[in-house]
Amino acid sequence: MVLMVLRILSWLALCALGAVVFPGFTLWWIVAAVAGSLLFYWLAPKPETLDWVVIDGSNVMHWFDETPSLNTVSQVAQHLIDLGYWPIVWFDANVGYKVGSRYMGEAALARHLPVSAKAIRVAPKGSPADPLLLAEAGRLRARVVSNDKFRDWTEEFPQLHDESFLIRAKVHATGLTMEIKPAGQV
Repeated sequence: MVLMVLRILSWLALCALGAVVFPGFTLWWIVAAVAGSLLFYWLAPKPETLDWVVIDGSNVMHWFDETPSLNTVSQVAQHLIDLGYWPIVWFDANVGYKVGSRYMGEAALARHLPVSAKAIRVAPKGSPADPLLLAEAGRLRARVVSNDKFRDWTEEFPQLHDESFLIRAKVHATGLTMEIKPAGQV
């Protein structure tokens, strides 16, 4: 709703400029602005209709040769995007020290992944990402990509008992092996 209001205001500002340049068309500029904003809002995908998947980045980054690499996470995320999913990637706060020599936040990680910084989460220092990513997956009704069994969290997150909740995979020299159907066919 807030996004729609901001879009309408930006369109109205553009219309005000148009009205100054072309004074006889003021009403048409306003009608076009409101109609365009409402149409954009109506056609934009809603979060609850998207096929979300949450990637346990701190687990996935170790999948190739057990060496932490953002390339591995990137390969998995791109595969999911190609299948029509909307990935959100979670990392523990120490990800930057595992793949480099300094802290890395969402923006720095986004430079290495095929998702925007808005789709990347870094757990606060001292907090594990596991309960945070499991909670977000629950809110989004998403599945989780990880080879972790999350044994410490089964009581708090009963969805872990559902065999289809976790998507397991392997990354090897010849590519990625992941058993998952394209979005919309699950």
